[in-house]
Amino acid sequence: MKAEKPIALPVIISWLEKSERSSIILGPDEALSVDDEVMCGDNPVLVTSIESNGARVSKAKAREIQTVWGKKFDKVRVPVSVSHLGKSYPEHILAVPDEEFFIGDILEVGKREVVIHAIKIKDKSLRTGGAAARDIVRMYASIVRRTST
Repeated sequence: MKAEKPIALPVIISWLEKSERSSIILGPDEALSVDDEVMCGDNPVLVTSIESNGARVSKAKAREIQTVWGKKFDKVRVPVSVSHLGKSYPEHILAVPDEEFFIGDILEVGKREVVIHAIKIKDKSLRTGGAAARDIVRMYASIVRRTST
């Protein structure tokens, strides 16, 4: 039996506000799923969507895939809601996907130091402990108040 040739699948990679085209090479029977991490050239990419037979699917074999969408995954954008004087404003930080953030950590966000008081991950909110940047939906923080003694 003759081995089937690998397939080059088109990949649309988004990063912040830009998108670029690339491709990945897979064997015809290799399965690809949403949330898989693949390499496109030198870029780690997180698969966010797969088009197969004109529909969006969560998993498919390479031979059935028309287009793969993904986001660059060497850094992730972590949303932060910063509260100050009764108001909240949105910020974000860039972090390595495996970087961990913990309740009580002090970070520099924008031009201010903030302390994390809650972390929202996919299925729950954390008031203690921490999570990896890749799993964080949003962090909640307050501006650090410095007092002189």
